[in-house]
Amino acid sequence: MEQKRIKKRSHILQISYTILATLCVPLNLLYFTFFNSMLSENTMETMSEDTIESAIANLSVAYFILSAIYVSVLIILAILNITQSFQACHERETLFCINGMLILKYGMVIFFIVNFFSIALMLFGISLSGLLISHGTLIIATPVLLPFFFTVISVLGFITWLAMLPGSFFAVQVIRFSYSEKKIGMAAAFCHGLLQFFFLTDVLDTMYLSVKKWGMGKKSSIVIALIYTLGLALPIWTGIKISEILASAPLGY
Repeated sequence: MEQKRIKKRSHILQISYTILATLCVPLNLLYFTFFNSMLSENTMETMSEDTIESAIANLSVAYFILSAIYVSVLIILAILNITQSFQACHERETLFCINGMLILKYGMVIFFIVNFFSIALMLFGISLSGLLISHGTLIIATPVLLPFFFTVISVLGFITWLAMLPGSFFAVQVIRFSYSEKKIGMAAAFCHGLLQFFFLTDVLDTMYLSVKKWGMGKKSSIVIALIYTLGLALPIWTGIKISEILASAPLGY
């Protein structure tokens, strides 16, 4: 009976959540490309000032409505995924939980890498623009602006952390199965549970649980390990390049 339940239950929720989350940045880029094309110089030349203001207002309202729909669907999918993980655990669907964990944890790696670079580039762009516009005088206001930047980074980081929860809850079910099957002890189960709710460590812990404890996902783990390594190396390289650009930027006359 257990095998029949496993076959009937699909991974459509995990796949849908992963794809929709990963499309966040591309969808934003697509919309703002459309926004710019609608308000291109050639188009604006044939429009009155009132028409231009109305077009900007309508496009902005449309963006917030579409964003609200997107976020709402993503939240619903996240809740459904978490709920399904507990249902599958209750029905002892070990294989389903392991595969669900792998889909969500490995599938979301691209999302987190793209999300990180998008936030980094956004903050870098704002900082560099401010320095160039103010001819370097913005540095004087750094002590005042730092709390603002830390607040923005904290909020964005928390939102990104929330995105990892569906995969973490599937991993929790796998940890519960591992403990019940005596593959790990109570102390190890507690440590694995903590690791699943921290950036970077969650993917490494997923690799360990799936490959070492359950003998699953070996090939996908190798691919993700390569992407993961590249994802760790790129921020270091980016940080070095940003430092070089800021150091050489013209800060005054």
